[in-house]
Amino acid sequence: MSFFLADVELDNEELTSSQVQLYLSKNGFTGFFPMPETNCYRIIGNLPVMDDVKKDLQLEEVLPEMNKITGLDITVIKNNWFTTYRLHHRMAADFRKQHCFLIGDAAHIHSPVGGQGMNTGLQDAYNLAWKLAGVVNGQLKEPVLESYAAERMPVAKDLLNTTDKVFKIILSQNWFVSIFKKWVMPWLLEFVWSKESLREVFFKRVSQIAISYRDSKINLHLSHTTKIKAGDRLPYLKVFDEKKQQETDLHEWCSKPGFTFIALGNLKDLDLFTLAKWLTQNYPATINFFYLPPSAKNKAVFDAFEIREGQKKALIIRPDMHIGFINDVIDIDMMDNYLRNVVGFI
Repeated sequence: MSFFLADVELDNEELTSSQVQLYLSKNGFTGFFPMPETNCYRIIGNLPVMDDVKKDLQLEEVLPEMNKITGLDITVIKNNWFTTYRLHHRMAADFRKQHCFLIGDAAHIHSPVGGQGMNTGLQDAYNLAWKLAGVVNGQLKEPVLESYAAERMPVAKDLLNTTDKVFKIILSQNWFVSIFKKWVMPWLLEFVWSKESLREVFFKRVSQIAISYRDSKINLHLSHTTKIKAGDRLPYLKVFDEKKQQETDLHEWCSKPGFTFIALGNLKDLDLFTLAKWLTQNYPATINFFYLPPSAKNKAVFDAFEIREGQKKALIIRPDMHIGFINDVIDIDMMDNYLRNVVGFI
């Protein structure tokens, strides 16, 4: 099917600059996405079904159908940009062929519903980049590259299935679906948005922070934790640095290139020295080290990782901010085994 995109300045009081507005009808849909500039919108919509869309189609030729779908009299003050495109819904059979890797739209392409495409492509690139860099720089063994397709293909497949289902509902001309869109869907959306737990699920889904690689072969979960597991994205949690007397967060700790090892719990100075020495001698400039002892101001971190009084936890965070390793004990041999034999450090 063919669609259009436009960046325009409009003179329509019915539209708001604070909300996305979607108009659905049996003939198609039109969506208005507010831009930062006053009265400016990104408009997306479908074009009538035809064998061949005119290459030089103009916005003025689309306005009558847009008015019909929205029930508005769209008044264009300025047309900054207008284009048409043909929607594809495809996924490659594999994301790797020998030394060739596919990422982003080359690997998967789908409808713009949900605005997931760009972020998914960026995640593909980040997932592959740290593994490829590790192999090229002689830090990681080549088999780690096999995990790229293993981790990212299920994400792409799930995304295509989701966008396909939503898109079929939006464009369906079936009488039953039309009744659902007109009478049931508005009520359903309002009900879902009124529930905080459902809003959280929706937010995690659309923002893609719920994506996890728990089944990946390069992650290892050796903990009793059930809420957060190896393969999950590291949650954003505030951290209070007792020594520097300043607030930071776990993501800031893991913002440096390479892996990040975080030790949670009470450790003696000798234990900390031993851990630092092990990392310096075996993984120089590849693993960053942070230590967080229990305190009242950091209780939320310990609660999130289900650490009780007197317990410890070892976390190794991958360069893409996903947790690669969780263990209820801080054991050098076990961490070394994970890094050498699971991830493939040389």
